[in-house]
Amino acid sequence: MSAFVGSYRDDMDASYAADFGRDREPIQKKSRFPEYRRKGGSPTRVSGMHCRRSKRWTWGSGRGARMQNLRAFASCVAVALAGIASQAVASPLTFKEIGNPGNGAQTTGPNAGLGSVAKTFYMSSTETTVAQYTSFLNQAAKSDPNGLYDPQMSTIGITRSGASGSFVYTSSTSFNLRPVTYVNWYDAARYVNWMMTGTTTETGAYNLALSGSAAFQRQPGATYFLPNSSEWYKAAFYKPSSTNYGTWASTVGSGTVTPSASVPVGTAPAANYNNVAGSSTTNVGAYTTTSSAYGMYDMLGNVTEWTDSAGSATQLRVFSGAYTIALANVSNWGANGVSQVRLATNANDNIGFRVAAAVPEPGTIALAATGMVGMFGAGWLKRRKRQAVLLAAAEAVAV
Repeated sequence: MSAFVGSYRDDMDASYAADFGRDREPIQKKSRFPEYRRKGGSPTRVSGMHCRRSKRWTWGSGRGARMQNLRAFASCVAVALAGIASQAVASPLTFKEIGNPGNGAQTTGPNAGLGSVAKTFYMSSTETTVAQYTSFLNQAAKSDPNGLYDPQMSTIGITRSGASGSFVYTSSTSFNLRPVTYVNWYDAARYVNWMMTGTTTETGAYNLALSGSAAFQRQPGATYFLPNSSEWYKAAFYKPSSTNYGTWASTVGSGTVTPSASVPVGTAPAANYNNVAGSSTTNVGAYTTTSSAYGMYDMLGNVTEWTDSAGSATQLRVFSGAYTIALANVSNWGANGVSQVRLATNANDNIGFRVAAAVPEPGTIALAATGMVGMFGAGWLKRRKRQAVLLAAAEAVAV
Protein backbone atom coordinates (compact mmCIF):
# COMPACT_ATOMS: atom_id res chain seq x y z
CA MET A 1 0.00 0.00 0.00
CA SER A 2 1.40 3.40 -0.97
CA ALA A 3 2.43 6.01 1.58
CA PHE A 4 -0.22 8.36 0.22
CA VAL A 5 -3.02 5.93 0.77
CA GLY A 6 -1.76 5.08 4.24
CA SER A 7 -1.66 8.74 5.18
CA TYR A 8 -5.06 9.29 3.68
CA ARG A 9 -6.44 6.42 5.74
CA ASP A 10 -5.16 7.97 8.96
CA ASP A 11 -6.23 11.53 8.27
CA MET A 12 -9.43 11.27 6.29
CA ASP A 13 -10.72 7.85 7.09
CA ALA A 14 -14.28 8.94 7.74
CA SER A 15 -15.03 10.33 4.29
CA TYR A 16 -12.89 8.04 2.10
CA ALA A 17 -15.75 6.08 0.61
CA ALA A 18 -17.83 9.07 -0.34
CA ASP A 19 -14.86 11.11 -1.59
CA PHE A 20 -13.95 8.49 -4.18
CA GLY A 21 -17.54 7.81 -5.08
CA ARG A 22 -16.88 4.06 -4.81
CA ASP A 23 -18.81 3.34 -1.67
CA ARG A 24 -21.32 1.01 -3.31
CA GLU A 25 -20.27 -1.52 -5.92
CA PRO A 26 -22.40 -4.33 -7.33
CA ILE A 27 -23.05 -7.13 -4.87
CA GLN A 28 -20.97 -9.65 -6.80
CA LYS A 29 -17.79 -7.63 -6.13
CA LYS A 30 -17.95 -7.84 -2.33
CA SER A 31 -15.27 -10.54 -2.14
CA ARG A 32 -12.52 -8.53 -3.84
CA PHE A 33 -11.00 -7.28 -0.61
CA PRO A 34 -10.93 -10.11 1.94
CA GLU A 35 -7.94 -8.57 3.70
CA TYR A 36 -9.91 -5.42 4.41
CA ARG A 37 -12.81 -7.38 5.85
CA ARG A 38 -10.49 -9.33 8.15
CA LYS A 39 -8.35 -6.44 9.41
CA GLY A 40 -10.69 -3.46 9.06
CA GLY A 41 -8.16 -1.24 7.19
CA SER A 42 -8.97 1.12 4.34
CA PRO A 43 -8.25 -0.43 0.91
CA THR A 44 -7.20 1.48 -2.15
CA ARG A 45 -10.69 0.88 -3.44
CA VAL A 46 -13.78 0.55 -1.31
CA SER A 47 -16.33 -2.18 -1.86
CA GLY A 48 -19.98 -2.33 -0.95
CA MET A 49 -19.17 -4.67 1.93
CA HIS A 50 -17.27 -1.85 3.60
CA CYS A 51 -20.38 0.23 3.71
CA ARG A 52 -22.40 -2.39 5.49
CA ARG A 53 -19.71 -3.55 7.89
CA SER A 54 -18.24 -0.28 9.16
CA LYS A 55 -20.55 1.86 11.25
CA ARG A 56 -17.48 3.98 12.11
CA TRP A 57 -17.37 5.47 8.64
CA THR A 58 -21.08 6.16 8.02
CA TRP A 59 -24.47 5.38 9.48
CA GLY A 60 -24.22 2.04 7.68
CA SER A 61 -25.82 3.23 4.48
CA GLY A 62 -22.58 3.66 2.57
CA ARG A 63 -23.44 7.19 1.46
CA GLY A 64 -21.40 9.21 3.91
CA ALA A 65 -21.41 12.59 2.22
CA ARG A 66 -24.94 12.16 0.99
CA MET A 67 -26.03 11.35 4.51
CA GLN A 68 -24.34 14.51 5.71
CA ASN A 69 -26.39 16.47 3.18
CA LEU A 70 -29.52 14.66 4.28
CA ARG A 71 -28.78 15.42 7.92
CA ALA A 72 -28.25 19.09 7.04
CA PHE A 73 -31.59 19.17 5.25
CA ALA A 74 -33.31 17.44 8.16
CA SER A 75 -31.82 20.00 10.52
CA CYS A 76 -33.22 22.85 8.42
CA VAL A 77 -36.65 21.24 8.40
CA ALA A 78 -36.47 20.67 12.16
CA VAL A 79 -35.56 24.32 12.76
CA ALA A 80 -38.41 25.49 10.56
CA LEU A 81 -40.90 23.22 12.29
CA ALA A 82 -39.62 24.30 15.69
CA GLY A 83 -40.20 27.93 14.70
CA ILE A 84 -43.74 27.15 13.59
CA ALA A 85 -44.39 25.15 16.76
CA SER A 86 -43.05 27.91 19.02
CA GLN A 87 -45.21 30.44 17.24
CA ALA A 88 -48.22 28.16 17.67
CA VAL A 89 -47.54 27.99 21.41
CA ALA A 90 -47.17 31.76 21.64
CA SER A 91 -50.33 32.27 19.59
CA PRO A 92 -52.97 29.68 20.58
CA LEU A 93 -55.66 31.48 18.58
CA THR A 94 -57.86 30.04 15.85
CA PHE A 95 -57.28 32.18 12.79
CA LYS A 96 -59.59 32.24 9.78
CA GLU A 97 -58.61 33.48 6.36
CA ILE A 98 -60.26 36.71 5.24
CA GLY A 99 -59.83 36.33 1.52
CA ASN A 100 -61.33 37.98 -1.56
CA PRO A 101 -58.62 40.68 -1.70
CA GLY A 102 -59.44 43.90 -3.49
CA ASN A 103 -63.15 43.71 -2.67
CA GLY A 104 -65.27 46.79 -2.99
CA ALA A 105 -66.11 49.02 -0.04
CA GLN A 106 -69.50 49.67 1.49
CA THR A 107 -71.21 52.22 -0.74
CA THR A 108 -74.16 53.36 1.36
CA GLY A 109 -74.97 54.51 4.87
CA PRO A 110 -72.71 55.92 7.57
CA ASN A 111 -70.10 53.18 6.98
CA ALA A 112 -69.65 54.01 3.29
CA GLY A 113 -65.99 53.61 2.34
CA LEU A 114 -65.27 50.86 4.87
CA GLY A 115 -64.58 47.20 4.13
CA SER A 116 -62.26 47.28 1.13
CA VAL A 117 -59.00 45.42 1.87
CA ALA A 118 -56.31 44.99 -0.75
CA LYS A 119 -54.69 41.83 0.61
CA THR A 120 -55.75 38.53 2.11
CA PHE A 121 -55.22 38.44 5.88
CA TYR A 122 -56.16 36.34 8.89
CA MET A 123 -58.25 37.14 11.93
CA SER A 124 -58.92 35.26 15.14
CA SER A 125 -62.40 33.77 14.97
CA THR A 126 -63.00 34.73 18.60
CA GLU A 127 -62.05 37.48 21.00
CA THR A 128 -58.86 37.11 23.05
CA THR A 129 -59.71 35.12 26.16
CA VAL A 130 -58.90 35.43 29.84
CA ALA A 131 -56.69 32.31 29.64
CA GLN A 132 -54.73 33.66 26.69
CA TYR A 133 -54.16 37.03 28.32
CA THR A 134 -53.10 35.37 31.58
CA SER A 135 -50.50 33.34 29.68
CA PHE A 136 -49.23 36.59 28.16
CA LEU A 137 -48.98 38.22 31.60
CA ASN A 138 -46.90 35.34 32.93
CA GLN A 139 -44.44 35.80 30.08
CA ALA A 140 -44.30 39.57 29.69
CA ALA A 141 -45.34 41.09 33.02
CA LYS A 142 -43.03 39.63 35.65
CA SER A 143 -42.36 43.21 36.76
CA ASP A 144 -45.22 44.90 34.86
CA PRO A 145 -43.89 48.47 34.57
CA ASN A 146 -46.55 49.25 31.95
CA GLY A 147 -49.55 48.18 34.00
CA LEU A 148 -50.61 45.27 31.80
CA TYR A 149 -52.47 43.92 34.81
CA ASP A 150 -55.41 45.98 35.99
CA PRO A 151 -56.52 45.16 39.57
CA GLN A 152 -60.10 45.16 38.29
CA MET A 153 -59.20 42.01 36.35
CA SER A 154 -59.81 40.13 39.58
CA THR A 155 -63.51 40.48 38.74
CA ILE A 156 -62.95 38.38 35.61
CA GLY A 157 -60.92 35.76 37.45
CA ILE A 158 -57.32 36.98 36.93
CA THR A 159 -55.27 37.38 40.11
CA ARG A 160 -51.64 38.31 40.74
CA SER A 161 -49.31 37.10 43.47
CA GLY A 162 -45.63 37.50 44.37
CA ALA A 163 -43.34 40.51 44.23
CA SER A 164 -42.29 42.69 41.31
CA GLY A 165 -39.80 40.79 39.18
CA SER A 166 -41.45 37.48 39.96
CA PHE A 167 -45.17 38.18 39.62
CA VAL A 168 -47.31 35.11 38.98
CA TYR A 169 -50.76 35.35 37.39
CA THR A 170 -53.55 32.81 37.66
CA SER A 171 -56.99 32.66 36.13
CA SER A 172 -60.22 31.07 37.23
CA THR A 173 -61.42 28.11 35.17
CA SER A 174 -64.92 29.56 35.13
CA PHE A 175 -63.60 32.65 33.27
CA ASN A 176 -60.86 31.10 31.11
CA LEU A 177 -62.93 31.00 27.93
CA ARG A 178 -64.54 34.39 28.36
CA PRO A 179 -63.15 37.48 26.60
CA VAL A 180 -60.56 39.42 28.56
CA THR A 181 -61.71 42.91 29.53
CA TYR A 182 -60.25 45.84 31.48
CA VAL A 183 -57.65 46.14 28.73
CA ASN A 184 -56.97 49.55 27.21
CA TRP A 185 -55.65 49.98 23.67
CA TYR A 186 -52.02 49.99 24.82
CA ASP A 187 -52.53 46.65 26.59
CA ALA A 188 -53.92 45.15 23.39
CA ALA A 189 -51.08 46.65 21.34
CA ARG A 190 -48.48 45.23 23.73
CA TYR A 191 -50.15 41.82 23.44
CA VAL A 192 -49.71 41.72 19.65
CA ASN A 193 -46.20 43.19 19.93
CA TRP A 194 -45.27 40.28 22.18
CA MET A 195 -46.90 37.80 19.82
CA MET A 196 -44.77 39.21 17.01
CA THR A 197 -41.42 39.50 18.79
CA GLY A 198 -41.58 37.16 21.76
CA THR A 199 -39.14 39.46 23.56
CA THR A 200 -40.62 42.93 23.90
CA THR A 201 -43.98 44.61 24.30
CA GLU A 202 -42.83 48.05 23.17
CA THR A 203 -42.03 47.50 19.50
CA GLY A 204 -43.23 45.17 16.78
CA ALA A 205 -46.60 45.94 15.26
CA TYR A 206 -46.65 49.31 17.08
CA ASN A 207 -43.86 51.56 18.28
CA LEU A 208 -45.10 52.59 21.69
CA ALA A 209 -42.13 54.89 22.25
CA LEU A 210 -43.91 57.32 19.91
CA SER A 211 -46.46 59.77 21.25
CA GLY A 212 -49.99 60.64 20.23
CA SER A 213 -51.56 59.04 17.18
CA ALA A 214 -48.10 58.07 15.88
CA ALA A 215 -48.15 55.19 18.36
CA PHE A 216 -51.36 53.92 16.76
CA GLN A 217 -49.76 53.49 13.34
CA ARG A 218 -49.09 49.90 12.29
CA GLN A 219 -45.41 49.38 11.52
CA PRO A 220 -44.25 47.97 8.16
CA GLY A 221 -43.80 44.21 8.23
CA ALA A 222 -46.18 43.65 11.17
CA THR A 223 -47.19 39.98 11.31
CA TYR A 224 -49.68 40.26 14.18
CA PHE A 225 -51.73 43.40 14.77
CA LEU A 226 -55.09 44.80 15.78
CA PRO A 227 -57.45 45.01 12.78
CA ASN A 228 -58.19 48.41 11.35
CA SER A 229 -61.74 49.60 10.69
CA SER A 230 -61.97 48.18 7.17
CA GLU A 231 -60.45 44.84 8.15
CA TRP A 232 -62.83 44.44 11.08
CA TYR A 233 -65.82 45.60 9.03
CA LYS A 234 -65.06 43.23 6.16
CA ALA A 235 -64.57 40.22 8.45
CA ALA A 236 -67.93 40.93 10.09
CA PHE A 237 -70.25 42.05 7.30
CA TYR A 238 -68.86 41.23 3.84
CA LYS A 239 -70.64 38.48 1.89
CA PRO A 240 -68.25 37.02 -0.71
CA SER A 241 -71.02 35.05 -2.42
CA SER A 242 -72.96 38.20 -3.25
CA THR A 243 -70.05 40.71 -3.09
CA ASN A 244 -72.00 43.04 -0.84
CA TYR A 245 -72.47 43.74 2.87
CA GLY A 246 -75.09 42.25 5.15
CA THR A 247 -76.92 44.11 7.88
CA TRP A 248 -75.62 41.79 10.60
CA ALA A 249 -72.52 39.69 11.11
CA SER A 250 -74.46 36.50 10.52
CA THR A 251 -74.91 34.01 7.71
CA VAL A 252 -78.38 33.05 8.92
CA GLY A 253 -81.18 33.41 6.39
CA SER A 254 -80.58 36.06 3.77
CA GLY A 255 -77.89 37.76 5.84
CA THR A 256 -80.25 40.60 6.78
CA VAL A 257 -81.23 39.19 10.16
CA THR A 258 -81.83 41.18 13.34
CA PRO A 259 -80.38 39.47 16.43
CA SER A 260 -82.91 38.89 19.16
CA ALA A 261 -81.93 39.31 22.80
CA SER A 262 -84.56 36.76 23.77
CA VAL A 263 -82.98 33.95 21.76
CA PRO A 264 -80.96 31.59 23.99
CA VAL A 265 -77.24 30.93 23.62
CA GLY A 266 -76.38 28.63 20.76
CA THR A 267 -79.49 29.41 18.71
CA ALA A 268 -79.41 31.44 15.52
CA PRO A 269 -79.51 34.33 15.09
CA ALA A 270 -78.41 35.56 18.49
CA ALA A 271 -75.91 37.73 20.32
CA ASN A 272 -75.03 38.57 23.90
CA TYR A 273 -76.39 42.08 24.38
CA ASN A 274 -79.07 43.79 26.44
CA ASN A 275 -77.82 41.79 29.46
CA VAL A 276 -79.49 38.71 27.99
CA ALA A 277 -76.91 36.31 29.51
CA GLY A 278 -77.19 37.38 33.12
CA SER A 279 -75.44 40.75 32.83
CA SER A 280 -72.06 39.21 31.99
CA THR A 281 -69.96 37.99 29.12
CA THR A 282 -70.35 34.50 27.69
CA ASN A 283 -67.64 32.09 26.59
CA VAL A 284 -66.21 33.16 23.24
CA GLY A 285 -67.95 31.42 20.35
CA ALA A 286 -70.88 30.36 22.56
CA TYR A 287 -73.33 31.37 19.82
CA THR A 288 -72.08 28.59 17.58
CA THR A 289 -74.68 29.04 14.86
CA THR A 290 -74.22 32.79 14.53
CA SER A 291 -71.05 33.70 12.67
CA SER A 292 -70.01 35.92 9.82
CA ALA A 293 -69.38 34.59 6.32
CA TYR A 294 -65.69 34.23 7.24
CA GLY A 295 -66.39 32.26 10.44
CA MET A 296 -66.07 35.12 12.93
CA TYR A 297 -67.97 34.74 16.20
CA ASP A 298 -69.29 37.35 18.64
CA MET A 299 -69.07 40.27 16.24
CA LEU A 300 -72.59 41.21 17.27
CA GLY A 301 -72.12 41.27 21.04
CA ASN A 302 -70.22 40.09 24.11
CA VAL A 303 -67.60 42.89 24.17
CA THR A 304 -66.69 45.88 22.03
CA GLU A 305 -63.34 45.47 20.29
CA TRP A 306 -60.34 47.72 19.77
CA THR A 307 -59.03 48.52 16.28
CA ASP A 308 -55.91 50.46 15.31
CA SER A 309 -57.86 53.11 13.37
CA ALA A 310 -57.39 56.46 15.08
CA GLY A 311 -60.37 58.66 15.81
CA SER A 312 -58.12 61.47 17.05
CA ALA A 313 -54.71 61.93 18.63
CA THR A 314 -55.99 60.22 21.79
CA GLN A 315 -58.88 58.04 20.60
CA LEU A 316 -59.35 54.88 18.57
CA ARG A 317 -62.35 53.30 16.94
CA VAL A 318 -64.12 50.33 18.49
CA PHE A 319 -66.57 47.96 16.83
CA SER A 320 -69.19 45.39 17.84
CA GLY A 321 -71.79 45.48 20.55
CA ALA A 322 -71.31 44.48 24.16
CA TYR A 323 -73.35 42.55 26.66
CA THR A 324 -74.35 45.86 28.27
CA ILE A 325 -75.70 47.43 25.06
CA ALA A 326 -79.41 48.16 25.34
CA LEU A 327 -81.83 46.90 22.74
CA ALA A 328 -82.69 50.48 21.80
CA ASN A 329 -79.06 51.14 20.84
CA VAL A 330 -78.61 48.07 18.66
CA SER A 331 -78.43 50.18 15.48
CA ASN A 332 -75.21 51.73 16.77
CA TRP A 333 -73.28 48.56 16.14
CA GLY A 334 -75.03 46.95 13.16
CA ALA A 335 -73.75 47.49 9.65
CA ASN A 336 -76.24 50.32 9.30
CA GLY A 337 -74.85 52.10 12.35
CA VAL A 338 -71.53 53.78 13.03
CA SER A 339 -68.44 52.79 14.90
CA GLN A 340 -67.65 54.55 18.13
CA VAL A 341 -64.44 56.03 19.52
CA ARG A 342 -62.84 55.49 22.89
CA LEU A 343 -59.85 57.02 24.64
CA ALA A 344 -56.82 54.78 24.17
CA THR A 345 -56.42 54.67 27.95
CA ASN A 346 -60.00 53.58 28.53
CA ALA A 347 -60.38 50.16 30.18
CA ASN A 348 -63.66 48.78 31.43
CA ASP A 349 -65.71 45.61 31.69
CA ASN A 350 -67.08 45.69 28.13
CA ILE A 351 -64.04 46.38 25.92
CA GLY A 352 -61.79 43.60 24.65
CA PHE A 353 -59.97 42.82 21.40
CA ARG A 354 -59.23 40.20 18.80
CA VAL A 355 -56.00 39.68 16.84
CA ALA A 356 -55.40 39.86 13.10
CA ALA A 357 -52.39 38.49 11.22
CA ALA A 358 -50.70 38.97 7.88
CA VAL A 359 -50.28 36.28 5.23
CA PRO A 360 -46.56 35.65 4.44
CA GLU A 361 -45.53 37.34 1.24
CA PRO A 362 -44.81 34.86 -1.61
CA GLY A 363 -41.46 36.61 -2.11
CA THR A 364 -40.45 35.69 1.44
CA ILE A 365 -41.17 32.02 0.83
CA ALA A 366 -39.33 32.10 -2.50
CA LEU A 367 -36.33 33.80 -0.92
CA ALA A 368 -36.13 31.13 1.78
CA ALA A 369 -36.36 28.36 -0.82
CA THR A 370 -33.68 30.00 -2.95
CA GLY A 371 -31.40 30.26 0.06
CA MET A 372 -31.85 26.60 0.92
CA VAL A 373 -31.16 25.51 -2.69
CA GLY A 374 -28.08 27.73 -2.75
CA MET A 375 -26.81 26.24 0.50
CA PHE A 376 -27.08 22.66 -0.77
CA GLY A 377 -25.71 23.63 -4.18
CA ALA A 378 -22.62 25.18 -2.59
CA GLY A 379 -22.11 22.06 -0.46
CA TRP A 380 -22.40 19.80 -3.51
CA LEU A 381 -19.90 21.85 -5.52
CA LYS A 382 -17.45 21.90 -2.64
CA ARG A 383 -17.63 18.13 -2.27
CA ARG A 384 -17.19 17.56 -6.01
CA LYS A 385 -14.13 19.80 -6.08
CA ARG A 386 -12.64 17.99 -3.12
CA GLN A 387 -13.23 14.62 -4.77
CA ALA A 388 -11.50 15.77 -7.94
CA VAL A 389 -8.41 16.94 -6.02
CA LEU A 390 -8.13 13.74 -4.02
CA LEU A 391 -8.68 11.54 -7.05
CA ALA A 392 -5.96 13.37 -9.00
CA ALA A 393 -3.54 12.96 -6.09
CA ALA A 394 -4.29 9.25 -5.79
CA GLU A 395 -3.78 8.69 -9.50
CA ALA A 396 -0.46 10.56 -9.38
CA VAL A 397 0.78 8.28 -6.56
CA ALA A 398 -0.44 5.19 -8.38
CA VAL A 399 1.57 6.17 -11.46
